[in-house]
Amino acid sequence: TKSGFLTTLYVLVVPLLDMFVLKRKAPRFHLIYVALALVGVALICDLPQMMFNSFTVSPADTGSVAVNSAEALARTRWNIGDWLTLACMLAASLQIFWFGVIQKKITSSFNFNVYQTFWAGLIPLPLALWLEPLPTSLPHGEPLIGILMISFGSTLIAFALQVRAQKVISPSLASLLYLLESPFAAIFAFILLGERFTTQGSLGAALILVALGSSVVFTKEKELVT
Repeated sequence: TKSGFLTTLYVLVVPLLDMFVLKRKAPRFHLIYVALALVGVALICDLPQMMFNSFTVSPADTGSVAVNSAEALARTRWNIGDWLTLACMLAASLQIFWFGVIQKKITSSFNFNVYQTFWAGLIPLPLALWLEPLPTSLPHGEPLIGILMISFGSTLIAFALQVRAQKVISPSLASLLYLLESPFAAIFAFILLGERFTTQGSLGAALILVALGSSVVFTKEKELVT
């Protein structure tokens, strides 16, 4: 839950990079839209329930109370996983921002993304060979489908569309639009995996859509484009 929410904080970092590095002001009311969208993400990630459970534990057995309280408190404390998530969020923020800086130099979004993906895979390859055992068989069935979906759908196609989109919209607006990942993930989990779509999750998705719609409709055109 914390990781899902921390990852979306790029929506705050990217406008700050825009302001302090490029001296470009964020669109009017942008921070209000960001705050509204982050509340929506927190609801979808069930962050309020996690925080509530951390301080409200009521099993009948007193020994279970102590154990559950300790486990709940441990989940809310800052740990190495949170630091790693924060580092990934900062890397994503730099990527979104940098695309906005170099977009005029990119002639082909797809070719650019192919090179980007190649180097992104090549750089950690030595670590993978060192830390992970070599496969004893080729993937097949559902694992193979998952690999293909991640390789083509979530990487080659999705990031090529991201590069193309950022040729015409500002990094600040792009970072806000990327928050659509949360409601779409919940919707597809409901459709494909049969997960329950809660009232809280529906409210969170609605807040994100309202924030994004307002940012596009009520922001001046010259503030939307790069």
